[in-house]
Amino acid sequence: MNGKGKIEGSKIVFNIDITYEKYNDKTSITWKSKFDFGILMRLIGIQKVEDISLKNIQQTIHCIESRLVYN
Repeated sequence: MNGKGKIEGSKIVFNIDITYEKYNDKTSITWKSKFDFGILMRLIGIQKVEDISLKNIQQTIHCIESRLVYN
């Protein structure tokens, strides 16, 4: 997944690669991402960016998990 946009007037570019594999009775999710936050970190601070990012990652993983079918 690739994207770009603006937040608070700052350009953001990202690439996210999510893969999942089933091993016996378990599913493994691998998440790789690359973000360019532009000047956003200077505008709102690295801690705020990390907090917001973590919440979004958790919501995304929850969404993926809720759609996996277990036999």
